[in-house]
Amino acid sequence: GSGGIRVTSAAALAAWAKQPFALVHGEDADLRRASVEAWKKVHVDPEWADWSLTLCGDGCPWAEVQNAMQEAPPMGVAARTVIVPAADNLFAKPKELPASIRAWMEKPPGDLRLLLVAWGTLSAAPGKALGAKPWTDWSKAGRILKTGVLEGDELLAFLDAEAKRLRLDLGSRPRDLLVQRLGGHPGLLRRALEVLDLLCEDRRATEVQVDQ
Repeated sequence: GSGGIRVTSAAALAAWAKQPFALVHGEDADLRRASVEAWKKVHVDPEWADWSLTLCGDGCPWAEVQNAMQEAPPMGVAARTVIVPAADNLFAKPKELPASIRAWMEKPPGDLRLLLVAWGTLSAAPGKALGAKPWTDWSKAGRILKTGVLEGDELLAFLDAEAKRLRLDLGSRPRDLLVQRLGGHPGLLRRALEVLDLLCEDRRATEVQVDQ
C-alpha cells in the first residue's frame, strides 16, 4: 500500500522509465522532473516528437486523454506517445475511470505510450486513488513511481545515503532535528544537507549548524 516504487536509486528510476504505461506522483519537484525526463528519453524520439508526442492540458478530463490516445501514430513512427503533465484531477474520483480507458490501462496496446504525472502524493489505501484495480496491478508491475514525502525507515535511509554522498558525518541528534524541522520532504532535506556541506568544514554536522 505504498503507492508504488520509490525513487531510491538510478536503477529504480531506469527500471520504471522503461514502462510504456507509467505514473509518477508526489511532491518532490526535482525527482518528478528527473523522472519525466528519464521516461521521455526512453519513449520519445526527439526527431519525431513534434508529430508523435501529445501533451495534454493541465487538469484535462479523461475524455481529452482518450482523444489523444486514439490518434494514430504518424507514418514511420512505431508508437503514439501521450503525456498528461498535471493529472491529479483524474484520480479525484477513482470510480469514474471510463470503461474504454480502463481497458487500455489493463492491457496497454503495443503502439501506445502513456505517462501520467500527479503533483500530489496519491493514496494507495482501499477506496482511494491507487487503492483499486487497475492501479494496484500497475503498482505490482512497477509502473508507479512515488516521489513524495518519506516516512520512518525510508526517511532515515534517505538521509544516511545523502550524507554519505556528501561525505558528511550526520549524527543521530542533528538528523532528528532536521526531520523535526523539515519533515520527510526529500527536496528540502537534500537542500538542507547541501547547505550543511558548505557550513561543515570539519565534515561533522552539529545541532548548532542545523539551527543555523
